Amino acid sequence: MASKSEIYSQGYQKWDGDRTQVTPPWYLIGRAGVQNILASTGKKSRMFFIIAFVIYYFMLVASTTLRLQIENFKRIEWLAGVLEAWQAAQPAQSEVWYHEAFILRPAIFFTFWTMILYGSQLISKDRAANALQVYFSKAVSRFDYLFGKFFAVAQMTAVVTLVPSAIIICVGLVATTDHLEFIKQSWYIPILTGSFWLLLTITYGSIILLCSSLMNRSYMAGASFFGFAVFTAVFPYILGFIFGAHSFVEGLKWTSSIATIGEAIYSLKVNEAGLLFWQVFDVALVTGVAIFLITRRIEPVEVVK
Repeated sequence: MASKSEIYSQGYQKWDGDRTQVTPPWYLIGRAGVQNILASTGKKSRMFFIIAFVIYYFMLVASTTLRLQIENFKRIEWLAGVLEAWQAAQPAQSEVWYHEAFILRPAIFFTFWTMILYGSQLISKDRAANALQVYFSKAVSRFDYLFGKFFAVAQMTAVVTLVPSAIIICVGLVATTDHLEFIKQSWYIPILTGSFWLLLTITYGSIILLCSSLMNRSYMAGASFFGFAVFTAVFPYILGFIFGAHSFVEGLKWTSSIATIGEAIYSLKVNEAGLLFWQVFDVALVTGVAIFLITRRIEPVEVVK
């Protein structure tokens, strides 16, 4: 028997006609999700993130300019000694190495706390306000809704993956003294960073959206996500103490697995094939199960006429 929705009793009826809107509904849902989160964020919290990212992006600009223009900066007398010592202690690295060093770990750290503070609100607030009835009374499918929420997560992760990578490459193209060599080392970096961005979006997004779909309170969803991260960090150590160190057990360390997969993406090489296999298997399994459970929690409400 179809469950009745409050939408019809309040005068709303499901639209059965053709869609004429050009903008995909998932895009609108994702954009609105981020806008609502920013609107509900306090001024102090917004200011903190603005200052943090201004410092972070400025550091990327300064470090990229310095390392590519170091020979010119060494002509300044009071900088020459310091830069020569730094250059001697820091061997030359490829552009991919700098991207990994400045993006991978900071992105994981930022994404973790952003999911707790903001990602936890994406579905839980809709459930608390019974907004799912509004969404599914329109020409919006379950796929549109879920993909829109992942799009909201993707916008958050892009801030610490795609944007920093674009800053480094753009500044590098201006600051480099050897454009051909820089392009040779950098042309495929957007593909690597895009892959890492998708990895963070899908893995972190699936877990936080599952937690958010299970709770009507954002702080409870955030606490659940934090508990999941702690459990997947501690439990493998317990198993390792009992059964010994095995690649399968190491692969259960969810956060560490994502970091190792990210390193493999940037380096394009595998240091331990067995370990990486179990890490990919574990992350893929957890992500797949989480997405399946989310789809079970997001049920369209049929409007009874």
